[in-house]
Amino acid sequence: MRRAFWVWGLGCSVGLALTAVSGCGGGQALPKRVLDSKAPSNVAPTPPAPFQLSVIGTNDMHGAVERLPLFAGYVDSLREQERGNRELLLLDAGDIFQGSLESNLGEGDVMIQAMNRLGYRAAAVGNHEFDFGPVGEARTGDPQGALRARIAEADFPFLAANLFSKGTRQLPEWKNLEASTLIEVHGVKIGLVGLSTPETPNIVLPAYLEGLDFQDPLPIVTEQAARLRGQGADVVIVTAHIGGSCTRFEHAQDLSSCDMSQEAMELLQKLEPGLVDVFIGGHTHKAVAHEVNGVALVESFSKLEAFSRVDLTLQPPGNGEPARLLDRQILPPQRMCDDASGLLESCKADEYAGRRVTPASDVQAMIQPALARAKSKREQPLGIEVRAEVTRGYDKPSALGNLFADLTLLGARQVFASGRPEGADVAVANGGGLRANLPAGPLTYGSLFNAMPFDNLIARVRLTGAQLAQVIASHMQRSGGGILSVAGVDVSISCHGDTPEVQLRRPGGKLVRDEDVLWLALSDYLATGGDGLFKGVQLAKDAVEISPDVMLRDAMADALGAWGKGGKAPALSNGRLDPSKLFDPKRLRIQRAERRPVCP
Repeated sequence: MRRAFWVWGLGCSVGLALTAVSGCGGGQALPKRVLDSKAPSNVAPTPPAPFQLSVIGTNDMHGAVERLPLFAGYVDSLREQERGNRELLLLDAGDIFQGSLESNLGEGDVMIQAMNRLGYRAAAVGNHEFDFGPVGEARTGDPQGALRARIAEADFPFLAANLFSKGTRQLPEWKNLEASTLIEVHGVKIGLVGLSTPETPNIVLPAYLEGLDFQDPLPIVTEQAARLRGQGADVVIVTAHIGGSCTRFEHAQDLSSCDMSQEAMELLQKLEPGLVDVFIGGHTHKAVAHEVNGVALVESFSKLEAFSRVDLTLQPPGNGEPARLLDRQILPPQRMCDDASGLLESCKADEYAGRRVTPASDVQAMIQPALARAKSKREQPLGIEVRAEVTRGYDKPSALGNLFADLTLLGARQVFASGRPEGADVAVANGGGLRANLPAGPLTYGSLFNAMPFDNLIARVRLTGAQLAQVIASHMQRSGGGILSVAGVDVSISCHGDTPEVQLRRPGGKLVRDEDVLWLALSDYLATGGDGLFKGVQLAKDAVEISPDVMLRDAMADALGAWGKGGKAPALSNGRLDPSKLFDPKRLRIQRAERRPVCP
């Protein structure tokens, strides 16, 4: 019905709206009764219906180009369900580009194209986002040029609240880079905050981080979340290249399978309750689907092996009531197929949430140029056969680690001294650079790339025997991180309390004296301070020599090819690469290396 209200004794000063109704401007008296056809009835209006917001998280995609069409199929399947009652919010927790030939050859361009099509709303900045350095083949110029180009191409912001221009508290002035953002879905305001791991300066080529600082995320996420709440955010979600590790996902409140010392766990336990609702994690390549201090923490392995999902039931604002978070469900990591190889053809289409999942044909067409660009390089034979799988170890000695140290030594001798021994005396390889096993059979460049996807240059460092012993002793006393593998020297360690004493011997048993001058072959990443390798070691100013144009991986490929052409090497058995010749658990190249710290 229409409600009548009475207007008593109002003059022309009541305002323009009444003036228009009454004709007051013409000097006429106001009517004594006005009908309001829009006034509410005695029946209370129906409140807005609740809706479900499915927060989909990815992390550490590492250029998994071939998985993108299948992932798009899952996303499209969800979008087709219950239109109007379900919304999707896609977020990524960093390390998007680096890791495959298909992505690396275009410095991650195809990944951004696919993410734009999928409708991502924000992404964090991972440590490997910086790996490409300047744009293209250049080794000089803007040290973050390639990353800035990718960020500018995105239809969504990259978020990095704890990344600052060096010496300031200001975000770098990059197009499309923000600390946080506020979006709205059906009237519900959602705050998004991004974080990078503060470990970044220790695990990225220092030259590529020139002018940047990474700060402690705890006070920053506290400040950003509180600010977003003050701006009306009903829900706050963090996407961060900071992660955890759990092994069971049946009950979100059961943390018994989780490593509570992981960075994300420690951060959330210190965070003030009620500030953050959801935390999309990354960096550890593990999985989490748990509630930590009232926050839904999720992470889903790496290379699009799986994705994370948190369903939020939200009540939009209406009838004078604010928006509310009614319910939250944390789902286990959703594996996209049983095979974790990353190859699209190895994944069978299946059902998800009651619908058939099929790879998205438009995304398949989108990635085709990148696949074609990489195909010939990937299939390039290296001229040697692998007798049995060469396995890697991140924090333990391994056949692959020893092989890469051997190849680094040979590569440096070739690059710096035309193959002569004086080009390098010893070599090291870091466990963090070992990303996949080498498969048995004829070895291709693609398999070598999968095992070492980083475009590091080959380098060497001049140091004394005492300094090398100091480097190894310091490394072996660390309790975490990737382990060093060595070539050209055998290392024995004795303990004096918690202090290791390192002795180095050349092949044949000759002792390396403290005053001996050595050339140490390694990657430019390690040579310039990566992994804190030379922390506390006073090197000469001209001690580091980096090849300007030879990548370490290519030098390794050349060394393998030379072996395949009849070269002699202890790692060969009947002309084939034999992992049993590379690694003997009873005779480690670094004694006691199976446990760190070696002198607890």
